[in-house]
Amino acid sequence: MQTAKVWTSYPTGLKTPCLLGEDRDYYHCRLAEDSPRLFKTEFEQLDVICGSSDSSAAHESLRIEALDTVWTSINAYTWDQFAINLEALQMILTFHQVFAPFLDCVHSFGIKTSEADESWNGYRRSIRVEAERQCASYEFCYTLRYVIRNKRSSGPAWSVRRTAVYQQYQFEKRISKWILLQPPANSQRRLSEAQAQKKNGEEEHPMRDQVVLLYSTATFWGEYIMDLRKDLEKLNDKACFSKVGKPGSDHYATTFADSQRTQNIRQRLLRTLTFLDAGLEIAKGCVTHCRELELFEGNTSSQAVFSELEAYSSQMQSHRSMVSNLLEHSRGTMELLFKILEYRNSESFSRGATALHKDVELLRDVALQSKQESKVMTKLAEQNRSDTRSLKSLSVLGTLYLPVTFLATIFSSNLIELRPIGDAQKDSHLALASDFWLFVVVAVPLIVLTLSYTYWLERRRV
Repeated sequence: MQTAKVWTSYPTGLKTPCLLGEDRDYYHCRLAEDSPRLFKTEFEQLDVICGSSDSSAAHESLRIEALDTVWTSINAYTWDQFAINLEALQMILTFHQVFAPFLDCVHSFGIKTSEADESWNGYRRSIRVEAERQCASYEFCYTLRYVIRNKRSSGPAWSVRRTAVYQQYQFEKRISKWILLQPPANSQRRLSEAQAQKKNGEEEHPMRDQVVLLYSTATFWGEYIMDLRKDLEKLNDKACFSKVGKPGSDHYATTFADSQRTQNIRQRLLRTLTFLDAGLEIAKGCVTHCRELELFEGNTSSQAVFSELEAYSSQMQSHRSMVSNLLEHSRGTMELLFKILEYRNSESFSRGATALHKDVELLRDVALQSKQESKVMTKLAEQNRSDTRSLKSLSVLGTLYLPVTFLATIFSSNLIELRPIGDAQKDSHLALASDFWLFVVVAVPLIVLTLSYTYWLERRRV
């Protein structure tokens, strides 16, 4: 059993020779810095499958050495932390002397906020050769993308996930050590079936299981691409059959959101193209690896692996051709949608300009009418001014004659009497009537009342 100090220093404490370009100190520091994003603080789950029929041996963790072993870690979801802690992974990697480049696969997992976060696509391999030019062991690892249907009630029906695969094969013992990170559901089942065949004495090429895993990640690519094609065809129908300039009941309501959906499909197609290219590159790496093994081992069963890898590459190349065609198709759809939107925007602008022109003409007519009405009002104002001057003149004349009228009214009334002087009948003089005081008593209150009422009316207006 390794001591704690050994595995905590992984990969600097590895006993295997260091590969060219392999900076183990860098890998060790990077793993320590990135561990909060990659691992949980507590150990939760780690599945292990062994090539033994003894189920108790499958749970003795690091004591499993002489059997084919598959370590599997599955996250709760794609961008989650591993279900194991850092120490558990270091123990496994140290015990099996896993080469440091596998950590590149490990760092492509963990908590992320977007696809643009750090990821690594590709493969790394290493062959250890003994002095007699015989292979002692080899290591092979890679990351690969696959798609599965999700159970979301809204949004895309497919999820793109990542898996990491590591294999260490020992030629003397004819056993493999596997580490699978976030594998598809059928990968573990297929590896279990392969282990059962080996237990029954059916010897196969050590790289055959790699082909099994490659096929397990390629299961749903065809369905995924066909669903993208259906989504693109719906948008293409809008682009090809929208009636430009002839709106009707069967008119497609093309909007900017359609262009956004098309761009989203294009982005998914571009990512799919990248993932398929990565699968093809890994298949080429498997072929190269098998040919090098033949040089050392002379293994005659490689031809079957070559045939299966060729079939896998042909399938992936077929998917790639379909994706390339869809990308070209989507570009034409995108351009056509933009032209339709541009034409309709131009049409709307033209209609708006026409309506604006009509409004300007209407405002001009209103302005002319207002100008004519202004002239009429000016004439009326001049006439009113003339009438005001006439009324003012009449008022002045009335004011001038008012005292005379008042005096004439007084002298012509019974309030002033002509009385004779003494007993003479010829001489007389003017005198107030005996009831003149009644006139004063009645007139003064009426004048006061009138002035008060006028003052009250003025105050009320204010």
